[in-house]
This record gives sequence, structure tokens and C-alpha cells, in this order.
Amino acid sequence: AVRSNVLVKNRLIETSKLTLAADNAGFSLTGKGKFDGVPFDGSYRQPVGPGAAPGKLRGQVTLTPDALGKFGISLPQGTVSGKGTGEIDMTIARGVAPSLSLRSNLVGLRIAVPQVSWTKPASKAGKLEVAATLGPVPSVERLEISGPGLAASGSVRFTQDKLLDRLRFNQVKVGNWLDVPL
Repeated sequence: AVRSNVLVKNRLIETSKLTLAADNAGFSLTGKGKFDGVPFDGSYRQPVGPGAAPGKLRGQVTLTPDALGKFGISLPQGTVSGKGTGEIDMTIARGVAPSLSLRSNLVGLRIAVPQVSWTKPASKAGKLEVAATLGPVPSVERLEISGPGLAASGSVRFTQDKLLDRLRFNQVKVGNWLDVPL
């Protein structure tokens, strides 16, 4: 078994089996495991040598309300339920908070936004794209979500306790009755 909280500072990556490949340009680790307890299947590539680029972690991750919480994203209860998958791409550089992008078709996840009377059933596809920084307090610089009858884009700010502080949307379209910033 492999366990590390050094690869991504203060984040536990664990797996029972990894495939290691190395050459003069760097090394890669590939396999299934858990990132802070969230299942993933992916690869990590770390270039080496003078001026080497940052490491890249890419793969598929399980999306659940618990998984969001483990990444420090606390949304109001009932906003997200179910289980889906997402494609994750993380850049890991020494001394800098990891940057993350996440994409999902949201199948398997129920999303509810009661403020505008909108719900995406778990069985329906949608689209989620997130660009975030996983520092001591996460920040979501870009959040785009869409599904049948809704399209929204904006950003998310969290408190020092990692609770939702402000969800700001540059644009929210709901059906053909709402098209505003929030």
C-alpha cells in the first residue's frame, strides 16, 4: 500500500497498487486509489530536472456530497445528492496551492436550486465545469453548471471555516422566465 500526504500538502492520497514508470524526463504513477477518501482512477506525472514543469494529476473521480465536503466544499444540505463521476485535472507545484479543473455530465447526481425552483433529476445529464484552487480555504474561480431548464456561470467564495460564503453568478438562465446575474 502507498500513502502520502506530501504529494499534495495536507491531502491524503492512498492506494493499494500503483504502476511506476520513469525516464530521464520524469516519472509517472498510475492506478486506482483514494484522494482524501474520495475514490479515483488516474495518473500522476512529475517532470524532473532544472526548470521542470509542475506535476499533473489526471483521472476520474467519484462525485458525491461527501466527496465535495472532503475537498472543503460545503453546500447547503440537499443541494447535491446521489453519486456521479467527473474528470479531474490537477496541477501540483511546490509551494503553491494545487489548481484543479473538474468536468462532469452530472449523470447520477440530483442537483437542487430551490431559490429558483429548479431541480436536475439524477437520471438526466447536465454539465459541470469547475476551476478551483485547493488552498487552506478553497476558492472556486469558475463554476459553470447547466441542465434541462438551467444554465449558470459564476464563482464561489468560502469562509475561513470552509463554509459557503457567497455564490455569485454572472448569469443565470432558468427556462424562459429568468435571465439575470445573481
